[in-house]
Order: sequence, then structure tokens, then C-alpha cells
Amino acid sequence: MTGIGNPSVVLIALCAVGLVGCATAPTPSVENMYTYCASHGTEPECGGVRQAAAVIAPEPVAPAPQEVKSQPAKRENTVAVSCPEPVGPQGGQCFTRVLFPAKFDEQKTQEIIRPAYDAVSYTEPVYEDVKEQVVVREAYTREIELPALYDTFYEQVMEKPASKVWKKGRGVSERVDPQTGDIYCLVDQPAVYKTVEKRELKRPAGTRSEQVPAEYATRTVRKLVTPPQEVRTPVPAEYATMTKKTLARGDSCEYVQVLCQDNATQNKIREVEKALQARGQKVQTDGLDDEDLARALRDYQTKQGLPVTGLMTARTLESLGVALEPVQQPSATGSTQ
Repeated sequence: MTGIGNPSVVLIALCAVGLVGCATAPTPSVENMYTYCASHGTEPECGGVRQAAAVIAPEPVAPAPQEVKSQPAKRENTVAVSCPEPVGPQGGQCFTRVLFPAKFDEQKTQEIIRPAYDAVSYTEPVYEDVKEQVVVREAYTREIELPALYDTFYEQVMEKPASKVWKKGRGVSERVDPQTGDIYCLVDQPAVYKTVEKRELKRPAGTRSEQVPAEYATRTVRKLVTPPQEVRTPVPAEYATMTKKTLARGDSCEYVQVLCQDNATQNKIREVEKALQARGQKVQTDGLDDEDLARALRDYQTKQGLPVTGLMTARTLESLGVALEPVQQPSATGSTQ
């Protein structure tokens, strides 16, 4: 078996267990990708394939998500590839169908990537600065309000008339307070005046019209003297070296034996994990066939140029120095110990 590039992988479990059936085989899932179908090949979880005595029906499993890469030529999403059944499968063995992509021959040719054309450009326009008088504000007539005009004058107004009051002391006219015995005399109290401001209307309020002249300013204006001129410059065609690919060999596939969740013991998986660790892979030695192990296997297979399946294939185990056997045989109910 030879590896070509990084093939796409579709996983199918092929189980040959003789008289041992899979009546209690679990429904395929992400964790359980293999189902023994020796006795129930016509069941939906076994792919719906009619059971035969010596041929075990493969279970269809959804392909793992794959990174879409650019192809050298347009190809259909689904490619039907004939894949021969493995020869002499034994009970408890699991197989993976590995799809190898087509191989292409490359040929370099010179091709035009841009035809010749005329590049169009334009000369810079020519301007000159001209000073001119411009109207900033038009002339107009405005109305001015005139307030009323008054004459102001002042006048003395008597606020309190003159009177006579009794004060302590002696005078021409006197009297004695019968209660206190004090002597009072009658004195004159002059009148009290205050100054009052008075206004007299001289001119009533009104309006008058006033003519406001226009307002001008000197500004510099840019005027076009010479407009832009079109200039055409021939540009030669541009060539590039292109790589053309032609199909040298079509898609192919091959079944390879693998250790899987249903037939590998924890000790065997730990042996694989330790071998991966010895070759620089980061993986836990927990004896579990989980995503952590699958990731390490994919990375190792990529670096070694092996078919990238993420599974413990025979070629991968051989590269790691791990024997494919012994494997754990399935029990009568299709489960592992």
C-alpha cells in the first residue's frame, strides 16, 4: 500500500465474526464508529445491506469534516470509486477504506494574463488668479424708529402746610400741663415743600427711512485657462508562466486494517500513545480511543506522509513500531472487555 499526498478518508467498519452476531450492537455515533453486523446486516444501523455467510456488510459512517482545498481542475463533489473488499477478514478486525485522490501531471506554459491596451491619462489643468469686485451685501432701505421727545421741568409743591404746635419752653403764649406741671409755649411750624419733576410731550414717537448702500469686497477668483488634455499611452500585453495539470491517474481506494474502539485493549492503546509521545506528539497515556489520540495520530500521519485518517492503521502502527496484534476479540453480544 502506498500513500499519495493526504488522501480523504471515509471510515467503514468491516467485521467478520463467524457465528457471533451483533443483536445488541450500538447505533453508530461519533464515539462508536464501528458496528459488528455479521447477523444484522439488513438493519438500518448496519447500513441496510443483505447479510451473506462469508461477506460482512460494511456500515456507512458519515465522513469526518474535511478542509476544502483548491483542486487543479473542476471535480464533482461525489466521486464513485470501486474499492475491493479486504481478503480473509478475521473476527474482531476493523478496516478503514482510504480514498486516494487523483494524481495530476504539471506542465508550464506562457499565457496572456492581461492583453495590450492604451492607458488613458490627463494633463493637469491650468488656472490663473483674477481679482474682482464682488457684492457682499445688496443696497437696501431700512426703517429707523424714533422715540417720543419730552421737555422736563421741576416745580415746588407744598407737601404740608404751616401750623402751630406746643413745645416745652416759655414764650408769648404759654400753658401749664395740669398732670406734670410742665410749661409749654405755642410756636409756629413752617410749611413743608417737595420738588416734583414734570414732563411735557414735545414730539410724538415715529419712524424714518434710511438708504443703506451696497457693500463690496475684493476677492481672488481662480479661472480655468487650459482644460485637461487626454493622453493615450500604449501598454504591452502581460504574460505569466501558468501551470496546467492533466489527470495522470484517477481516484482509487484501499481497505487497511486498524485498531479501533471495538477491538483494541487499553494496554494496546497505551502502547500506541507512548510510541506517539516518544516521537514528539502531545497525547495522554490514558488508554482511551478519543479525540486526543485521533488528533495526535492525524498530526503524526501528516508528518510521516501517511494516509491521514486519525485512526490506528496498520501502516501507522508499523511506523510507530507497534504490533497490530494481539487485538481484543468481541464477545457474543458484540461488546469489548
